[in-house]
Amino acid sequence: MPTQWTNEITSGSPVRASDLNELRDAIDRNRMPYGEAGYSWTDNPLTNATPIKAVHFTEAKTAIQGLWTHKSMGTIGGWTARSGDAPSSGTPVYATDLTDLRGWLNAYELDTTGAVYSARRGLHLRNAGDMRPNDIIAAKMFDPQFVVVLSDDIIADTRPNLVAYLQEISSSVEIFVRMYPTTYPASDYTTTVDTYNDWLTGVYGTGLFSEELNPPALAQRIVDLYDYCTDPSRNIIITAFYPGNEPELVWFNDPNDWQTYLRTDHLWDDLNAYYRDVYYWVQQKKDVGHTRDIKLYPPCFSNSAFVGVASYFPNGDVTFQSLSPSGQKGADRVRNTIEYYQAVDKWSPKTETSRNPCLA
Repeated sequence: MPTQWTNEITSGSPVRASDLNELRDAIDRNRMPYGEAGYSWTDNPLTNATPIKAVHFTEAKTAIQGLWTHKSMGTIGGWTARSGDAPSSGTPVYATDLTDLRGWLNAYELDTTGAVYSARRGLHLRNAGDMRPNDIIAAKMFDPQFVVVLSDDIIADTRPNLVAYLQEISSSVEIFVRMYPTTYPASDYTTTVDTYNDWLTGVYGTGLFSEELNPPALAQRIVDLYDYCTDPSRNIIITAFYPGNEPELVWFNDPNDWQTYLRTDHLWDDLNAYYRDVYYWVQQKKDVGHTRDIKLYPPCFSNSAFVGVASYFPNGDVTFQSLSPSGQKGADRVRNTIEYYQAVDKWSPKTETSRNPCLA
């Protein structure tokens, strides 16, 4: 959302220190996502007693040009007044000098090319608890472009504030849902070669965070949740779903041995096969009546599990966790899922002769 300015500037408007300070604050706020400190402003902060200087305007344009450069937006044009020339010592100050600066900054904020913060900022809502009044205030101030929420929190009767927030946000804000609890395939989904049942019997042996559900049933659950939310009595427009919630961490029977499974190609092949089939079945079910707009994304992985990166270090070094025996990383093994999500025509359901589509 572009910065909303306090005072309208027209011909004859006074030159206010507050207007320039507001512009500077907005520029500095947009510099923060790039790890840049506030600009080194001349006469900062400006006061009502500060003489007007051309540099107050020209350095603001320089700072905005820096933002444009981050997004590869090109070169800012000339000033509206003085035939495009910049303000200089001894020249009058025009209303357009400030409106030009505001317009250039707003153009940056509205441009989605290479956006770091302003165009695609997201918010993950609270897990397993209702939004508190201060949470709602903070969410509205943050003005997210998309929000992420667990499916279980939407349908829980104890989350009225969260549901009300989702109902009130603008239709332009995209809602992403993480399907929770996550699901894993039933024993009849795979052959004995895949041997899911050797290790995939419900997280911690209790099914607390996951449950046994084959792809058609999970696809139906996603479609049902879409219909539940878009019912006129609720009017929560969800279009993006993650079919799993940290599956590479919560599918395990033994929570103390998850790292062993993460280092096997078998786990990632199983994930790949399962979520490819879920995607296929969503395509079969979502278009009944041609009214559902449902997008499916690869599942959310746990940030404590090895998808590829093992460790980050303050100096910028990164170590990678490879899988044996192939030496590939987890994300490499599920690349087919990501690619097939973008090419529906490649899809076919599993068959009796090929129970694992990623190996077919």
